[in-house]
Amino acid sequence: MRTIPFLHKTLCVLLALCLCCFPLAGCANNSVKQDQPLLRQIAAAVTASQNILSEVMESAGTLSGKTTVAYEESQQSTDFDAIQNYVETCRTASSALAASTEALTAQAQTIDSAAGAKSEVAQTLLAAQKEYFTDALSLFQNMQETLDFYVQQYEAMQPLLQSLSTQASDEQSYLVAVYQAAGEVRSALAALPTPAWLSELWPCYVSSLDMLIKYMESRSWGLAYADVLRLYSANQLISRMGLVAGQYEDTIFDLLSREYNHISFLLETNLMALGKEILASCKSASLAKESYLSQAPIVFSRYTLAKEIFPNLYPSMDSAVNLLLYTDKSVCNVLVTAEIAGFTQKYEQKLTLTSEMTYLMIKPPVLADMPDLSAAKDTQLTLRVENIDTGEILVQESQPLQLYSIYDYKNYSDEFGIIQNDNILAWVTPESEGVLQVRREAISWLEETLGSSYGILPGYQLAYGFRSGQEAYVTYYEVAAIQSAITRLGVRYNMGPYSFNASQRVLTPDAVLQSKSGICIETAVLMASVLQSAGMHAMIVFTPGHAQTAVETWSGSGEYFLIETTLLPFGATEAELNTLIQPLSAQDWANYLANAAEKAQQSGGMVYVVDCDLATVLDIQGLAY
Repeated sequence: MRTIPFLHKTLCVLLALCLCCFPLAGCANNSVKQDQPLLRQIAAAVTASQNILSEVMESAGTLSGKTTVAYEESQQSTDFDAIQNYVETCRTASSALAASTEALTAQAQTIDSAAGAKSEVAQTLLAAQKEYFTDALSLFQNMQETLDFYVQQYEAMQPLLQSLSTQASDEQSYLVAVYQAAGEVRSALAALPTPAWLSELWPCYVSSLDMLIKYMESRSWGLAYADVLRLYSANQLISRMGLVAGQYEDTIFDLLSREYNHISFLLETNLMALGKEILASCKSASLAKESYLSQAPIVFSRYTLAKEIFPNLYPSMDSAVNLLLYTDKSVCNVLVTAEIAGFTQKYEQKLTLTSEMTYLMIKPPVLADMPDLSAAKDTQLTLRVENIDTGEILVQESQPLQLYSIYDYKNYSDEFGIIQNDNILAWVTPESEGVLQVRREAISWLEETLGSSYGILPGYQLAYGFRSGQEAYVTYYEVAAIQSAITRLGVRYNMGPYSFNASQRVLTPDAVLQSKSGICIETAVLMASVLQSAGMHAMIVFTPGHAQTAVETWSGSGEYFLIETTLLPFGATEAELNTLIQPLSAQDWANYLANAAEKAQQSGGMVYVVDCDLATVLDIQGLAY
């Protein structure tokens, strides 16, 4: 991170020496007299610079307010007018700031050619004005980087915005165009140089475009193959993308406004004050007994802490602590620590704070030896910021935190607002030992039931004597084998309640096998995990009060079997097979989901389809896995 040393310690030491020994004798007075031309030159440069600083200070303050207003207006509008106007404001401010930087640099250069100082007073003031100009130019540079970054990211977004608003001959052409534009824009945004304070947050925002890209792909595929489930899932995915990206944008605009406000504050409170002190000292040819230069820096902090943790969803969180730090001047070395007692290791990071904002998204790593998380418990989330140089505790916060059990499931996120049931993907564990055991048992069942030549679980590969055009039969056999294996491993259906709109206890697949029972959501997740483990495309279908599994009949077929995983024990009779596996057509699926949605409206629930292939796109993987 680039530092902005407003007032180096060496300068403070030099000042202290001057305060102790000046004036000492007549020779010192003579030296000061000889330095009068230099002092007048310093005073002239600083005087000329004060108007420049004042203009930039006012511009930064205005930008802070306009940033907040532009974001609020953009949230209430269906077009981009507010943002476009804001971008033009940023361009105008950037151009004016460049001119101010050039003018301030010119004033600083008038002192570079000045004759050397002879008195200690002049030496101190010469060093002080150098710090004054150096730090003012650093602030200007910070502001320039922020302005230019916003304009650059807006320009980088244009191909996507244009493709979204372009009329196409048909929807497929439109989807392809947006898909390509979104991919190009994502790469361009990821490559942008960002202000230091945005280094952790910006990659999170850019990654949210993966959901838009996947949406275009899923919708295009769904339309081409009349894939009702993929279309249903795509509509939910774009809704999630809007919520997640919107939350990131809210934080980014808040930090943008704070950055401009902070720069305005530093220019007024620090540099304008320092400039006036330099001018007073040049006029009196002496130094103040109590100098601004000798004052210790103040550290400002702002933070938010999580109030609850669902352990199996913890890997999907961006952060448990969000921390903003900066100083009013100079540098300050700090140690930041954070910890969730009984759940995580201690997060530690040493930082050199400056007047430039530092924004941290902290997620302490979980303990290497995980404690028993089978039951919820109360714990503490602690945050501490210590000044390494002085030992002063700058932040000491310990907040009560509810640590839920590893099986507690929540279908929404406090980070982003309600984002529906995609969180269940944290419970899908295709490579866990229990799931692999089910696969082995399914193969054994096939061999014992149909003969040794059936002893494979091939996924989407022709087997069991079926030929091209009969692919769905292979998948049918595999589903029957998996359900039979789950039965042979002793699992039975537990008619416990499942609530879509509240926190729910959901056993992982391995825990279902160990407990030998599962409610509908647990048996559906177990089936989906085994299907995913075999390289097959599974979806979990939520209807009011119930959860089922769907599996694509063949890779890319766009057709799905509906699997009633609660049919336990399963004896593979013809009647049971007809109940377990229902081959629904596209129209059947549309009717099924429509009827479920109508029921949901009456009962207050909802219908949701979770595509298990989205685990990577959404970066959801459970802690238990």
